[in-house]
Amino acid sequence: MVTLVGMDYERGLSMLNDLTKDGKVHSKLDFTGERIFEGYQY
Repeated sequence: MVTLVGMDYERGLSMLNDLTKDGKVHSKLDFTGERIFEGYQY
């Protein structure tokens, strides 16, 4: 979990860096819609 939070934090800093340098964020989200998720076995 710590690794995922750290990666998200670094991604956010990278996007903030792009915003301050270029005035835009070079990131795109593609929403594929809703799907049925059967779950996961731990």
